[in-house]
Formats: sequence, C-alpha cells, structure tokens
Amino acid sequence: MLCVLISIPHQDEAHKLFMQSTLVNGLGELPDDTDVRVPVCTWNSCAYTLSAAEQLVRLFGDGRFESLSSRQKQCLLALVQHASMTSRLYNPRNIKQHCLTLLAAVFCPGEFEKQPCVLEMKALCLLTGLIFSLPLLNDESVDYLSIRPDCQEHVIWVTFAVCVVQALLSLNVEEMNEETTQTDVDCLVGDVLMQLRPELSRCAFSVAGMHKQLETRVSSFLRCAALLFHFLTGIPLPDESTGPLSVETLLQYVGLPPLATLLRDINPTCGTEMACLIQE
Repeated sequence: MLCVLISIPHQDEAHKLFMQSTLVNGLGELPDDTDVRVPVCTWNSCAYTLSAAEQLVRLFGDGRFESLSSRQKQCLLALVQHASMTSRLYNPRNIKQHCLTLLAAVFCPGEFEKQPCVLEMKALCLLTGLIFSLPLLNDESVDYLSIRPDCQEHVIWVTFAVCVVQALLSLNVEEMNEETTQTDVDCLVGDVLMQLRPELSRCAFSVAGMHKQLETRVSSFLRCAALLFHFLTGIPLPDESTGPLSVETLLQYVGLPPLATLLRDINPTCGTEMACLIQE
C-alpha cells in the first residue's frame, strides 16, 4: 500500500513556497495561493524532474539507478514529498476536480472541450497527478498520501496502457525490418498494433522488431514510475548488479503483470473493459 506520512506542521509555508515557485517558474505567473493550477504545476514539476533524473542515469550512469548520488536521491525524495503535500495544503475540492479531469481525459475522450488526444498526454504527468489526487476522492480528511492497493494497481495500469498506446501509434515501421524468430509476445504486440493502425496491414515489417521498439519506448516510463514508487514507499529498487533493469522486472516492481498479460488486456479483440475504452 502506498502510504507516506509526513508530519512537519511547522514547515507548511516552506511547502507552499516551493509549490508557488513551480507556478512562477513554470508558467511565468505571479505568486498566488488561490491559483487552482498550483497543484498541477507541482505534480508536473515532480514528473519532469523524475524524467530528467532517469535520462541522466540512462545517458551517463550506465542505466543503473545506483549511479545517483546521495544528494540527488535526497533531492528527489524531498520533491516527491513536496508534491504529496498538495492534498493537505490546497482546497480539496480543487484537487478532486483535477483528479476527475485527468480521469476524464482517459475514459471520456471527446466529451469535454480542450481535452488532449492520447498522443498529447504525458503519461508520467498523468501518473503523478492521479497518485497524488485520487486519495481525496474517497476521503477529504487525509493529511498524508494513502492510496488503496487496488487503486494503486488501477492507476499504474491505466497510465501504462496510455503509454503503450502512444508508443504503438508512433512506432517507426522503417525500423521494424529486423528478421528474428517471433515469440508469443511479438504476436500480441502485432495484434494490438493492427487494431490501432489498420493501415499497416499493407506494410511489410518485422513483428519482433516492433516488440523491441515497444519495449524501448515504454521502458523510460516504467523506470520513472519505479523511481516515483521507490521514493513514495521506501521499498528498495530491484538489484542492478547484472545491469539496467529489464521491462519485466520493472513491471513486477510497480505491481503490474507481465507484458504479455497487459497486451492481452488492451487488445480490442479481447473485449475487455480496458480494451473497449482504448478502442473508443
């Protein structure tokens, strides 16, 4: 269960000052405690910084999180804790509205004005926003981050499904000409892709190469999600002694089933609830 208790009653103003800085530096606005965008700016700042840290590790640290210095880890921990305080320091009604807006963008596409399409969404921003706002939908009295295990699973599942769909919609067919033996997971990737992009049925490409591209594209999101959950829960990251964490290891760490199971669930031909939502 995700649960971080933050008991620092004399530092609320410091938290608010940081949150205001995300509004000032992010949107170029003047400080305003009543601005309803402050929580979203804070969550997005958290997501952006986690993404930047993941890229730093991947580019300069051999892909291993252990290459992060103690100071970097402490900064990331403090940032995640700041972001988790929004539900305590800002109007619960506004937090609830932000949460419903995020959910509507995924489950009610086209129902409201100015909704982003799936390719315009930031999957990691969606994850941080839901993780930090969803607890208030059930209980406005919480002064710490507490989300039920089933809700946690649904949040990461929904955001990962968005990430998979984005990856499949933007795959480069020209890079999928690698001839290798196909596995069952390769075929599942191909089935989902044909449902999302039927025009590719006239193209020749390697399904195995497509699977490889998909794993490359979703691994960054999973690595950021793993960092987020690590700093929220304190649960150690998986062992990296043999190299960077694989997609399957990351899925297991954040509480998701293997990729093959996930692909079956989002395949429109399977008739699952998630598949129907994605098909719409």
